[in-house]
Amino acid sequence: MKRYPKVLAAVTAVFALCTALALTACGSSGSTGAEPGTYSLYELQSPTEPVTHETVQMMEAFGLTASLVLNEDGTGSLVLFGAPVDITWDAKGISYQGSKVSYEYEDGTIILSTGEEKMIFKRVESAPGQ
Repeated sequence: MKRYPKVLAAVTAVFALCTALALTACGSSGSTGAEPGTYSLYELQSPTEPVTHETVQMMEAFGLTASLVLNEDGTGSLVLFGAPVDITWDAKGISYQGSKVSYEYEDGTIILSTGEEKMIFKRVESAPGQ
């Protein structure tokens, strides 16, 4: 039973960070660009409500998954707990809901940032829950 409050706090943190990302328009990160594919949420780094990889795994066990799908044609989706949001992407950023968020990409890892908060996705063969 101790897991439920931790999972609820993690879900709240993910939604809060996604809202912050949607409201923050950022410039170019200087990245060479991500590779098309599916990326699964690995962790959230935040000074107020961090969500560790262990907590993300616990969320996935409850069916609460988050993934980023980048198609070769520059389209894709951000899927949060089963709710997809259409995106477009290029080497400079990921655009959705009227905002463009810059990202860093290295060795199969995408990092979306808003100030001190970072949403980290790692490339997978297919997203959890799919």
